[in-house]
Amino acid sequence: MPKTPAQNKAIREKRRNEIMNAALILFSKHGFDNVSVSSINKKAKISHGLFYHYFENKQDVLFAILRNESQTNLALQKIIELAKTSPYEGVSELTIFISKGLANKKDNLFPHEINLFLSISEQKTLQKLSKRGKRSKYEEFNEIIAYGQQLGEFRSDILSYDLALIYGNYIKGLVRSRIYGGAKSFKAPSAESLMKLLESRGLY
Repeated sequence: MPKTPAQNKAIREKRRNEIMNAALILFSKHGFDNVSVSSINKKAKISHGLFYHYFENKQDVLFAILRNESQTNLALQKIIELAKTSPYEGVSELTIFISKGLANKKDNLFPHEINLFLSISEQKTLQKLSKRGKRSKYEEFNEIIAYGQQLGEFRSDILSYDLALIYGNYIKGLVRSRIYGGAKSFKAPSAESLMKLLESRGLY
């Protein structure tokens, strides 16, 4: 029985998502420059020719991933916007969101979504392809921490940039422990523990 237009569309979307998910994992684990179209095809279990029905090249896949309105990306955008006006509340929500996502043993894409987001500041090619005149995520986060210090929400005995680096490296460590160590053995301190390191003493 011939498939309906709706069924064909669903199949195309499923294949496209499979290619994007395969590329996401590879970009996250190995770095954008070290991933080829052939390796994406192998991971997605598709033919070389089928890839080009959906994407022009691996840069095209990357742009699709960065533009993708996944639940993770939408949640991150919402939380970061909150943090710009309410630093402590926003950073606290961000920490809880990432901690819970990493602890979910059934979701193997979440750690890679976060890791790709973090990797942009580390890989020059990713910076060039994704930045396009925008400030780096560390610059944005530094401003959030600095504003929180002005409000008395974050400790001021450490420079905002250093505090942002401490937080960022802590999160990177958790994310990469989950990716390379696997879900089964993954353990992390509570989100509240990290927030204690950021808090202005005596206020919380």
